[in-house]
Amino acid sequence: MKLIITYVLVVLVSCSFICSSKQTTLQVSVKNPNNFFIEDGYIELNLNNLENHFIIKDGNDFVPFQIEQNESGGSKVCFVLYLKPNEEKTLTVIYDEELKLPKFAARTYAELAMKPGDVYYDGRFRGNTFVNVTKIKVPSIHTDHDALFKYEGPGWESEKVGYRFYLDW
Repeated sequence: MKLIITYVLVVLVSCSFICSSKQTTLQVSVKNPNNFFIEDGYIELNLNNLENHFIIKDGNDFVPFQIEQNESGGSKVCFVLYLKPNEEKTLTVIYDEELKLPKFAARTYAELAMKPGDVYYDGRFRGNTFVNVTKIKVPSIHTDHDALFKYEGPGWESEKVGYRFYLDW
């Protein structure tokens, strides 16, 4: 017997804001049509002509979000919500030229860290500290397990899972 559970998070919003000096609001309804909880249900809103002068609220609470560029050159706003079975929430998007993007607590972290200074002897890079880098030219003497990289490569994680990518040669 197969049990197939499919959940559909219904969000149908595609809108354009006419940016003016006045505050503009938009109500967005999000519904969980299922008989089970949805934790961190992923939602995208296609909001054209929207600059970084808005917030999203669920009642009195701010909803953390991030802005991504979509394929058509517009922007989409991405966020997650917790929804009870059959719950419908009405979110408020508030646009105001005076608003600044809020700073949200990070739920993920990524790093590529290596030992500085290229101190190398007996087949290992030496030192007790690692420095995060955004790009690197890997030294030709690098081999796996030579202690050049923290985690042997980049690592990224959330509060639920962690990943490592091992830069073995």
